[in-house]
Amino acid sequence: MLTREQWGARAPKGPGGKRTALTPAPITSRTEFVVHYDDATPVIINGLEQLKSRMRGMQVFHQGPERGWVDIGYNLLVASSTDPIINGLIVEGRGRDVVGAHCPNHNTTGIGVQVMIGGNQQPTPEALNAVRDLYDQACKDAGRKLTIMGHRDGYSTECPGQILYPWLLKGMPRPTTKTIPAPELDPWTRHARPEDDEWDILDTIQLTLCRLGKQTIPPCANLSLINALRSTWALPPVTEAVYGRDLVRKMQEWGGRLTVNGILSAETARRVTKVMNDQLTGKGL
Repeated sequence: MLTREQWGARAPKGPGGKRTALTPAPITSRTEFVVHYDDATPVIINGLEQLKSRMRGMQVFHQGPERGWVDIGYNLLVASSTDPIINGLIVEGRGRDVVGAHCPNHNTTGIGVQVMIGGNQQPTPEALNAVRDLYDQACKDAGRKLTIMGHRDGYSTECPGQILYPWLLKGMPRPTTKTIPAPELDPWTRHARPEDDEWDILDTIQLTLCRLGKQTIPPCANLSLINALRSTWALPPVTEAVYGRDLVRKMQEWGGRLTVNGILSAETARRVTKVMNDQLTGKGL
């Protein structure tokens, strides 16, 4: 397991940013095992350092103003990757035996586990086996069989997606195959997040645009967001959650002080977000 200390977790924080303690939820009080995915966008993680960075970014977002939680929402996470070093690696979120923030009305009774995939991305057999290991151990420690749930069973959402959910309905059987390498994705046009602590750029841009009154689409509607942005610069719509280099170039031109190369780098993410926030606060460019 990759522990909180190993990935560089910050301390839980309460009102006013003050350090706080997490609420215990003894395993003997648990009755549910709730499985999640990330969102509608495929998750690409290559290497341990990228995994650690993603965890830190997720915690920052969950503790930030958009969510306002005391800590990362999930109790545990499982990496799914073509990188054998991290594939199937269990990651400590809040920790198994504390109250989470992953599904309303199920945060105390349920252990929240995120499989680090998105959209119609296939989880690796190693990741599925790791989830099953967590479930079997939790049932053993609880002294009862926990109810297997998807996020959608307790909340109005697509999570955990059309790939994971049928697996849950079958009782999370162990796969009999090993990882088949996934097709490569262009990380700058198909992977919607820069591979840095600014990994949640979609939500950040979307929420800022909402504050500016430019659009009112719901959080995590990645395809709708991208097409709303493309429409702003009179670019044709796309049918999947892909920025496209043409859109990234327009964003870079608009943000200024950036190399216009169509690469959605962390530098581009920071600059575009800053310009949006400057507009919001009346500072201009």
